[in-house]
Amino acid sequence: HQFTLEYTSNPTWIAIQSLPYLMEYEHECAEQTFARFYANALASEIISSNPKIATVFEDWRKNGKPNSKLEENEELKSLILAETPWLNDAQNEDEKKKNLALLFDLEKMKTSQEAAFEKLKQKQKSSGGFSWFDGGYESEYITRHILAGLGHLEKLSKINNSKIDQIAQTGIPFLDSKFLEYHKARTKDSKTTDKLIWINPYSDLHYLYTRSFYLDKYPLSDTLKKATKLYLETAKKDWLNYSLYEKGLTALTLNRFGERESAKKIIESLTETASNNEDWGMYWIAN
Repeated sequence: HQFTLEYTSNPTWIAIQSLPYLMEYEHECAEQTFARFYANALASEIISSNPKIATVFEDWRKNGKPNSKLEENEELKSLILAETPWLNDAQNEDEKKKNLALLFDLEKMKTSQEAAFEKLKQKQKSSGGFSWFDGGYESEYITRHILAGLGHLEKLSKINNSKIDQIAQTGIPFLDSKFLEYHKARTKDSKTTDKLIWINPYSDLHYLYTRSFYLDKYPLSDTLKKATKLYLETAKKDWLNYSLYEKGLTALTLNRFGERESAKKIIESLTETASNNEDWGMYWIAN
């Protein structure tokens, strides 16, 4: 029917405008509760470390009349209001920007962040795992997703490490035990000379990737070291067969586990196979 393009010289602005979608998630499952915490923590870091952005939002809160080229583009404005759930009630561009500024109020974000974390912590079971929805069984995937996300935040922001520890101190042992159970079941009939076959590389890679955030605080046991070494060695040999995303995951994981030369080879391969031009930037064509 039609194609609308919005252009900005600062991609960071697009990311900032996307955060409220996560901050305003309406559901109470573990994944979306974590998303609210994650977005509030990131937004707080952005505002705290960028005084100019904070000043702009403060002006918007006071005046509610920012200058915007979108004011002259009714079609694009209507599209944005229709496609972003958190702005369904906005009547005009001024109100949209004012709502955005209100969401990025530091005090409000701090309160929302604390509330989201408390809800998240309550969802963690005594085993250390999280179920996707309340009342369900522990989901290894969701538990990995949350712990990997907390690892991201520790690297990207000034999040209180004690918060991460409150979840990691039981969450990491839960993931370790599940990984060892899976490994034991899969290799019980294998000979020491048999090649380790990954039926689903992503799942194991994601565990190792998640675990890589916590190697210093929660060192691997001797049993885990032996098991992870097998998977890391397999990844070093088989990474060419992985998807683009899995290759990136493998490079990060190998690097953090000290396999820097192997990680470097993957990065070099990704660089060599990438297309790069002024109009489209850098991109890869997926297999």
